[in-house]
Amino acid sequence: MSVLSIPPAERGPESAVPLAAKPSARNRRVKWRTSLLAHGEPMVWLTGGALVICLCMIIGLMLLILRQGLGTFWPVPAVEVHTAQGNRYLGEVIRVDEYQPEPGALSGLPPEAKAKAKAEVQEKKGWSSRRLIRTDNFDITQTHHHWVSDFEITEESQPEWALILERATNDGRFNGLPKACRRPSWWTARKWPRNRPRYGAGITSSMTRSGSGFAFGKN
Repeated sequence: MSVLSIPPAERGPESAVPLAAKPSARNRRVKWRTSLLAHGEPMVWLTGGALVICLCMIIGLMLLILRQGLGTFWPVPAVEVHTAQGNRYLGEVIRVDEYQPEPGALSGLPPEAKAKAKAEVQEKKGWSSRRLIRTDNFDITQTHHHWVSDFEITEESQPEWALILERATNDGRFNGLPKACRRPSWWTARKWPRNRPRYGAGITSSMTRSGSGFAFGKN
């Protein structure tokens, strides 16, 4: 059996094997112009940016909670203020605020204090500072806090013996100054532990001889 071979020159056009077409420059440009939305890159960046913002908000909230909450475990000094109206407040300053006093806020002041307060308010263009003092003693004053403006204060001090006590009852804390320290009628210096003679002697000399417990002055 013989196989005939046809020379290349005698092959017809229909017998030519088509070659793979090369991509033209126009087709390549079409590929590069594909929208970024098709690749999803904008959504990736948007999701990442939202995650960063959420993390910053969480960290900021935690810092705010720590700043406001740690003050509970860090006591501040007790302040005693006397106002021009004759009031006396003893407690902790928990907030300082700037506000615009109403026209009737100065009417309750004495004439001299009123003129001075009016001058201070006008100097600050109608603004003044005030402090929120936690006075407690709810069973006596029926309130836990008092706002005191700076122009009302005539005297301010930090008493060395100011005490803030946590009571076991539902009356809350008690603020005051000690007036006396009494010992029980059954208590004698001989019953004080021998390993603390100096402290016992100091307590004996400062205590009265009648009654029992402590007595505090009301603020």
